[in-house]
Amino acid sequence: MIDVRIRGSFLLLAGAIVLFCGLDTAFAALAAVLVHEGAHLLMARCFGGRLDSVTFELSGIALNARFPGLTSYACDAVCAAAGPALNLILGFALAFAAKGNRFLYTAAGANILLGVYNLIPADGLDGGTVAGAFFKRILPFSAAEKASAVLSLICALGVSGAGLWLWVRSGNVSLFVCGLALGWTVWKKRGNF
Repeated sequence: MIDVRIRGSFLLLAGAIVLFCGLDTAFAALAAVLVHEGAHLLMARCFGGRLDSVTFELSGIALNARFPGLTSYACDAVCAAAGPALNLILGFALAFAAKGNRFLYTAAGANILLGVYNLIPADGLDGGTVAGAFFKRILPFSAAEKASAVLSLICALGVSGAGLWLWVRSGNVSLFVCGLALGWTVWKKRGNF
């Protein structure tokens, strides 16, 4: 049986998206997230994985799959990259097919934004899993963990800094909030740099 958990932070995020962006954007974002997680699940199934739990949280929807044996770093990287890759492919396809349809442009933007954001090589994001797998492939485990931690911190600070700049320049606080959430995720996982 699959364990499903819905955290209050997810409901807060969903409510904020509906309130500030509208129902059509919230629907497009939810569809992009389902496509993203579906790609992860499909790729995990290709490697023999089985879904154990689904958690709806502040960072979106997190799937936890169990594999019958040890997986390779390449398997981890491919499963992690599947979500952003499908989002980017679908996003660009929708953008070319939209031909003035506002909802298709919104769906394209949601997919592209989700794909690009998840490729950031920081803990808690798919890019962080890919970078960690790469580091573990070429470095000793402890050095790979340190490299992943430093890269995650740099990314969190970079996104926060870019978000602060955007906030000051345009009044749009969303990237800054994403940077803070990313920083919180990194701190939670690696609070002892």
